[in-house]
Amino acid sequence: MRAAFCRCCLIALFAASYGLDGARAQNLTSTFGNPKSDKAREIYIESDTMEVEQKANRATFVGSVDATRGSVRLRSSRLVVNFKKAAKGAKAKTELTKLDARGNVVVTSKGQRATSDWAIMLVQANKVTMGGNVVLTEGKTVIKGNKLEIDLNTGKSRVFGGGSSGRVKGVFLPSQKK
Repeated sequence: MRAAFCRCCLIALFAASYGLDGARAQNLTSTFGNPKSDKAREIYIESDTMEVEQKANRATFVGSVDATRGSVRLRSSRLVVNFKKAAKGAKAKTELTKLDARGNVVVTSKGQRATSDWAIMLVQANKVTMGGNVVLTEGKTVIKGNKLEIDLNTGKSRVFGGGSSGRVKGVFLPSQKK
């Protein structure tokens, strides 16, 4: 049984979904859920353990981490959430500054899936980077690379090659009409 369940009402989004555009393997158009269009504002995080370091403004979730926000789900071995206090007193609120997922990272949303060794979101900049054995899947379409950068402000994504060939690899299959 999971030792810790934490319901966090936070204003930020974690990396989650991606759009695959078959015409552009190395410069994908992304449709990540974002705070402006996604009505769900709460992030629910569940893990085996959670440790909060108030002085460091950091919370660490370890062991079968499962985080959801709306239709977006993030799973990893470890998730470190950095935050800052935006105001003091009765109107005090906490804002996320950085999310750092490590170990078997899997992000899913609406039939789309991204996997990698790690993922980092810089909340203020609204940018996500996933790295190490990146695999993007939607249906039978698959894109592989070493690194994925996503700008949630512009919706632009870019996959970088790696491995022995140093290239991005993709298989694009048209959807079948019924």
